[in-house]
Amino acid sequence: MQASGQARPPVGIVFDTAISRIDDALALAMLYALDGKNTVRLVSVSISRSNLHAAAFCEAVGQFYAGSVSGAFGGIGRTLPVGMLASANPADDAPLFAAPLERKGEQGQPLYHPGIRNLNDTADPVAVMRNAFTSQYDGNSIVVLSGPATNLAHLLAQHDGKYWIERKAKGKK
Repeated sequence: MQASGQARPPVGIVFDTAISRIDDALALAMLYALDGKNTVRLVSVSISRSNLHAAAFCEAVGQFYAGSVSGAFGGIGRTLPVGMLASANPADDAPLFAAPLERKGEQGQPLYHPGIRNLNDTADPVAVMRNAFTSQYDGNSIVVLSGPATNLAHLLAQHDGKYWIERKAKGKK
């Protein structure tokens, strides 16, 4: 958080997605692009499905846009931890993830190096969202959902989840 007296930063976006269709991927890309232009701040990314490739895809999108902002293609300077719903029944892979994650450079090396390879490489989505809210100015956050509100419902079920959402999210007072 910034010191008092400084200008309020752009609105913080808490993004939770099913990341199962192209519109989810485009929404994530748009939010990272707007973050790079300092129009908004993407403060958390979480997925409401249990799929390591989906989480790795979200991280790869972050790497792509971190590079476009810093000039270092594939840089990792501005990626966010990805919260992923853990489940005993992982979701099926969608073709949406395979092509980008398997892309190779001119020498045959992978273009993206997502650090997500197992469940321990992800974060609890409720903790990711809660931590994002706690770091924002009051009334300076927006929740963007592109999929079921499972993670948001789990956050609301936490003893202080509703408090943080009401305090930090934009809304009519």
